[in-house]
Amino acid sequence: MARNEKVDEVLNCIHVKKGWYFYYVLIICILFIIYNIVIIVGMFIASIITNEYALLMNFIANYYLMNILLPQICFTLIIGLISRIRSFKVALPFLVVTIFLSSPFINLFTSINKPQTIDLLDNFIQIIIRPFSYFYQYGVYAVDELYGFQNEVFKIYIFIFWILVAVYIAYKSKLSHIKKGLQIVLICLSLVAVNIPQSMYRADDSWRYSYNDMNYYQISQGKNIYIKENQIDYHISDYQLKVKIRRQLEASGEILISSEHKRSDYVLTLYHGYHIKTLTSNQKIEFTQEGDYIYLSLANPIDQLKLKITYTGYHPRLYSNHQATQLPGYFPWYPMEGKKQIFVKIQNPCTSFIGFNPYNRVNAKFDVEIDTLYPIITNLSQKSESHYVGESDSFTLIGGNIKKTIDSQFKNYYPLSLQNNSYNDYIKDIYEHKEQLTEYMSNLFDKEQVSLKSKPIIIFPMSLIQVTDLGGYCEFDNYILVSNHGYISTDEYLSYYLTQNDHINSVLRDMLILESFIQCSDEEFIKQVNDFLSEYITRPYNEENVDENLKERYRQVVEFKKQFDKDLNELGVERYMKKIAKEMEME
Repeated sequence: MARNEKVDEVLNCIHVKKGWYFYYVLIICILFIIYNIVIIVGMFIASIITNEYALLMNFIANYYLMNILLPQICFTLIIGLISRIRSFKVALPFLVVTIFLSSPFINLFTSINKPQTIDLLDNFIQIIIRPFSYFYQYGVYAVDELYGFQNEVFKIYIFIFWILVAVYIAYKSKLSHIKKGLQIVLICLSLVAVNIPQSMYRADDSWRYSYNDMNYYQISQGKNIYIKENQIDYHISDYQLKVKIRRQLEASGEILISSEHKRSDYVLTLYHGYHIKTLTSNQKIEFTQEGDYIYLSLANPIDQLKLKITYTGYHPRLYSNHQATQLPGYFPWYPMEGKKQIFVKIQNPCTSFIGFNPYNRVNAKFDVEIDTLYPIITNLSQKSESHYVGESDSFTLIGGNIKKTIDSQFKNYYPLSLQNNSYNDYIKDIYEHKEQLTEYMSNLFDKEQVSLKSKPIIIFPMSLIQVTDLGGYCEFDNYILVSNHGYISTDEYLSYYLTQNDHINSVLRDMLILESFIQCSDEEFIKQVNDFLSEYITRPYNEENVDENLKERYRQVVEFKKQFDKDLNELGVERYMKKIAKEMEME
């Protein structure tokens, strides 16, 4: 402290203090400019080597400011504030904490499982951490091809917050009490703005984002096992919605519910992250929103119910903000009739699949106005610039860093996913892959049942199935949803169809889904199945300390092995394979 005071005293005596600070700031700015030039030159050289010059130009134009330049300024500003602390012993802890909170090291303290802590305490910790989230967060996975880099609005408020803090600290001795109070109010308001709930995409391995649904639906505890949906006697027949997407999704409009019989109670499904603001009807009605379900109660039984509804919210992984949107049609981001399972585990004897339930459907007319800041793709017909209509079993909405194709079947592609390929090469490649799969599946199923040739295909980003198995392939009445850059895998395709097939044995279904089994001749398939079953039944799954569910699966495999040996002996390989093909027919 004494040393700093002597420096200030000398500078004041020789009347160069202001000039010294000017040159100090000037040197910092020059170093700052040189550093960024080096970064840009390095990226330019890398783009030439990888032939991704166009992607570099896109990054510099759209993402460099928010993801590299402003974070540097923000961090430098904070370090400048810390440097004003005269005591080294006090300044050092502030410096260490700032570096830690601003760096990727903070991500090491995230967990897949939600901690058993008080929510209020956890929220308080997040309020403390959020102002330090100016650098790129959670860079474990590749950048999402639809979302791009992190240009969220809250980052702007972070920059404003630190500028206000810097101004206050630098000039507090010169400010009047009123101006100090006003400055403190502005700092508090900017901190509130930083922490306003909003949709964002984070490619992490934490319970907050990627594993949020696994925790909420208690998948690891054996909850929410997939059950084939039972038919109900009412459905939503008409949607008239206005959808606006900025900080989060905002939806309002009317829905018409039609029932085969008069009734006084109805249940709708809407993901619990979307909160109903208003729900009214021309009938006397009461409603409660409990988790994913909306319970409607009427004074008198009716067979047609018109509802006016307004709701807002977002999903922690299926984002919808000013930057991008990915909302698949099977996900209840819009009200669906009945009790739908949203996130499930499909448990087979030898395999299991976790993810969004791809079998959720409606059957309705849609009339939707959509307000976004970017180009979008839907399964509906475009009536005008923002007006979409159609009759479908779902409503899919996707938009952001996306391009519409001139192709007749694949409706979109992602510039960020092209990498070294040209657009024409990419389209040719996914077409060839689709044709190979179509030919292969046509040999397994009836050719008329394989609809890969005819239906339009909407390509979703890889983040849709980042930590899950289900939802990456889904076939609707008038389109197909595909993840994985448009490449449809054999096991994904078979898993989607065979899960709904009640005629086929569950153990055999496992064998067919596993790609290593299906990509071989009949004789090889029989041999691999026999080897797998023979090895499986030698496992110690029948002991007393083994979980009951595992025991039950073990018993299913043993029973199938007996039937498998019997059928094979009686029918032979060729007739047994024909029997399997018959059972595999699509419903």
